Amino acid sequence: MEQNFGVKKALVVPADRRRYDNLATVGAALAHFLTNALRTEDWKKIGVTWGVTLQKTLETLSYQKYPDLEILAFIGGLATGSSFNSFSITPGFAEVFNANYSHFVAPIFLPKNVDRDEFLNQNFYKEHIEKCFSADAVLLAAGDMSDRNCIVKYGLTELESQSIRNTDAVGNILGRFMDISGNEVDHPVNSRVAGVGLEELKNIPNKILTAAGEHKIDIILASIRRDLVDTLITDDIIAENLLKEAENLSP
Repeated sequence: MEQNFGVKKALVVPADRRRYDNLATVGAALAHFLTNALRTEDWKKIGVTWGVTLQKTLETLSYQKYPDLEILAFIGGLATGSSFNSFSITPGFAEVFNANYSHFVAPIFLPKNVDRDEFLNQNFYKEHIEKCFSADAVLLAAGDMSDRNCIVKYGLTELESQSIRNTDAVGNILGRFMDISGNEVDHPVNSRVAGVGLEELKNIPNKILTAAGEHKIDIILASIRRDLVDTLITDDIIAENLLKEAENLSP
């Protein structure tokens, strides 16, 4: 995996091949990774997104004390789905690490009549985003295009969901929908995302993508091609499919 895709580290956990519900095991792998990283690295700021996998990570983590650590929300949230939402995930990590945290107090998608640049240029958001730029690591979650993805299911209207499915999008990272090559698709939804952009992510030294489920393969590939992944944490079914993809692309 590391050799074929150029990621610095790949952590692969066994899949439950009968039920194939591996969110818990992949979430536990991220919990183990974070526990070890905080013991050995001098991380002061960790960015977080949100989703069910990160919720599973929180359920696995044991209480630790890092009072100088700050957890930073990288994107806005939703009014529904509270247990895996940004407004729960961010303070959840802060609580388990005995750390500080900063919310991104905004909806993930701004209303159509709001100018995003003007909105994010307000002092509160500008200062928060600048703080995010100095994060030591960020925990990323990958979303596909199905209703299993909470952003598609809860963050978009039915018309918006259908419209963006008619593009070449294979999924989203930080609410930005990308094609298989890792390019953001030309769709109005992408211009309304409140949060850190994909280009800004590249300057963060430890980009950790956690994803489970065969439906995530295309968005994982897109994320790797966009250079958004330093560490990939996934299950062995996804790993096998990614390696097959690499073989198919070999001359």
